[in-house]
Amino acid sequence: MFFDPFEEEHGGERDPQLQQSIQSISTETLQQFILLAVLVQVGLFAISIGLLLVGFRGELVLGGALACVGVVALVVAVVVYRRRGD
Repeated sequence: MFFDPFEEEHGGERDPQLQQSIQSISTETLQQFILLAVLVQVGLFAISIGLLLVGFRGELVLGGALACVGVVALVVAVVVYRRRGD
């Protein structure tokens, strides 16, 4: 019932090469990836909802605040990504 990335579609057997590749990733890299994924998702969601609130409901304060939070989340994601590359 739960998603298992190592399970094959039909046979239920695990792919040892995929499992070994994922296990060889450092925890720092995995944490950075998860952080970036969350920041980008939050940023895009907040910008989208904020612009919808401004455009369709005319709620400038709440919609503008959400859009700003989204932009800040995306900027933080870019900063974290570029710092990781150094």
